[in-house]
Amino acid sequence: MGGDITGNGHFEMGEVLTHTLDFTVNNIDLAQSWKGLYHETSPYQGEINGRINTSGPIETIDSLRFLANLTMQKMSFKNKPLPDFVVNVSLGQAVADLDIHQAESQIKAKVKLTDEQLWGDFSVEIFQLEPFAGLFNLMGLRGMVNVKGDISGTVESPNIRADFTAGQIRYQNIPLDTLRGS
Repeated sequence: MGGDITGNGHFEMGEVLTHTLDFTVNNIDLAQSWKGLYHETSPYQGEINGRINTSGPIETIDSLRFLANLTMQKMSFKNKPLPDFVVNVSLGQAVADLDIHQAESQIKAKVKLTDEQLWGDFSVEIFQLEPFAGLFNLMGLRGMVNVKGDISGTVESPNIRADFTAGQIRYQNIPLDTLRGS
């Protein structure tokens, strides 16, 4: 993978198992990581840097604390330079937050879980879909997408409501033009 992942931490046995783990991610080669994951040459170049921390009693989701701040830097996609991708994820007191952004594009979500009940909201604003879609190995998907919605219900029966607009959509050079819905 190139680069380094270093960490330290501890677990304590008591009435409840508690833990603290802290990892630092330095200069992980994105192209090598891609090849290991997908077994093919990466369209991406760049490096991953950041920090991941988790702590608390391992009892319920309310008691866990998790924080990840990762940045994909010096990026290029198909040899074209890209702005940095920044990923921030946190979980604490049964609230999960996700924030991914690159230049003006962003993905945000906040969800709270209490007594099996879910509620939260999310938004996606991506102005150049191809670099984002490529991270999930969806090559050839181009255009822009805007999604806003909310989550409610239970873990076993979630209700997701979303309004979306997608424009200038092309997949493998086949035009889909504009999509709207809810």
